[in-house]
Amino acid sequence: MTTIAAVLNNLKKYRAPVGKPDLTLAAGRERQAGVLIALILDYSDDSVHVILTLRSSSLRTHSGDKMDESDESITSTALRETSEEINLPPSAIDVISIHKPAISMHKITVTPVCGVLSENIFFRELAESNQQNNSVTPDTLTSRVLSKLHANKAEVESIFTAPLLFFLKSRSHSVQVFFGINGEVTHKAHRFEYKDEYGRDFLIWGLTAYILVEVARIAFGRDPDFDTISADESTKA
Repeated sequence: MTTIAAVLNNLKKYRAPVGKPDLTLAAGRERQAGVLIALILDYSDDSVHVILTLRSSSLRTHSGDKMDESDESITSTALRETSEEINLPPSAIDVISIHKPAISMHKITVTPVCGVLSENIFFRELAESNQQNNSVTPDTLTSRVLSKLHANKAEVESIFTAPLLFFLKSRSHSVQVFFGINGEVTHKAHRFEYKDEYGRDFLIWGLTAYILVEVARIAFGRDPDFDTISADESTKA
């Protein structure tokens, strides 16, 4: 079985465990958020990549995207917010799994929604809209996708991609430990230092890193090369 086939199989059969209480039911609509984990499947080298963003420095938090009254579900929230932030059409995403919610440091229930980019729909829809980011030279599938995405500068500073398997590797991983006023450990956070295919440096940590590690574990059916952080230990920044 190819890597892509195995990843799709693992994600499609995944069912998030329901806690006590069910976080998605316990939180009111105004305390719920959805975040899209948008995957790019590159069959040319049997690899899986994830679309990521660097948040605008003017935003206080990156704790998912809150539900609107018009959202029918948390999936609708994740798709709508991603469309508003980076011009990714909801119709170009095939949702394949919904993951266990996490509680942010601001007490928001954040549900990861994992979806696969449909290349045909994506490029057709954005070709019809005649939008292209000419600052990126299309020479790989990921760069061709990036060339069609546009950051809403009020919310997003940069858009980039990373291999999903990167979030199971120890080479660029570290753990940041936070201490209280009495010297006790209050929480921990995964940190990944990442250089993309254009040489840009990014730091991926906190809630984003926590979610990506968990999704990668499920997708590839194995544990990371490093010790994981539990939901109770982790910061959800």
